[in-house]
Amino acid sequence: MKLEPSEPLVPIRSLHHFAWRCRDCEETRQFYEDLLGLPLVHVIKSDYVPSTGEYCPYVHIFFQMKDGSNIAFFDL
Repeated sequence: MKLEPSEPLVPIRSLHHFAWRCRDCEETRQFYEDLLGLPLVHVIKSDYVPSTGEYCPYVHIFFQMKDGSNIAFFDL
């Protein structure tokens, strides 16, 4: 089955970030920043999920790649 778009498709040009879960933020930081050389560019740390208000302490870390996109990790 072939889908026919009702409007012209907009090409995908970039990816802001893609996130995975990790078991240890510091271990993950050491690998991506110290070993691979990707700079740590942003950290979000909170005790509550923004969308639901649920108590769930987490850290979300972002490493920037050369094209400006990011690889990110959640440590829950």
